[in-house]
Amino acid sequence: MSASIMLCRISGALAKFENSVGLLVSRLFPPGGPDFALAGLELPANNTSTSWLPSAKEILEDCFLRAVPRNRRSLEKRHKRRFGHLDHVWKMLWLKKNLQSCMQCGNFHEPGILCPHCYHKVIEETKQISENIQKVLKLDPVDKDVIVLYENEEAPEFHEGKRIVEMQKPRPPWFSKNLMESSTQEPNDTAKELKPKDLA
Repeated sequence: MSASIMLCRISGALAKFENSVGLLVSRLFPPGGPDFALAGLELPANNTSTSWLPSAKEILEDCFLRAVPRNRRSLEKRHKRRFGHLDHVWKMLWLKKNLQSCMQCGNFHEPGILCPHCYHKVIEETKQISENIQKVLKLDPVDKDVIVLYENEEAPEFHEGKRIVEMQKPRPPWFSKNLMESSTQEPNDTAKELKPKDLA
């Protein structure tokens, strides 16, 4: 490509750019602004026509069109995206056959997952313990360990320097005493269930 052709193309592009800038300036700042007037003379009212405003066709010609879908996705394709396909990937619900029964309550649950029924009981018991702790401690900072005692229970030997919160009901059979002990502490000898030690 010769240099003369390149210069012609550059000059044409610059001319188009100047024309577009001039058109934009004339649209933003139209002629016929406020002028000087003589006192006592009646002047015709300014023409407030909006002929200088760009039309909808000109706006569409100058703007950039965004990428939008041209065709509507069919019902078959929508169902395949949602439910899958039998020959490839089937997304429908499958019947679970690997359920096992809980040893405590007898409800069914998936292997490797806690029993939802038993865990719901743990959540309710923990909520009651936290509410009772808030009633006893109120707004005091929790700077000491808290020991939870149920009915007909005595404070353990290591309760010195710790706060005791009493629950006005018997201890549930599934809630062991050792669950409230820290893992670095020696297990309680009176409890039936032993907790592993020296973990930390």
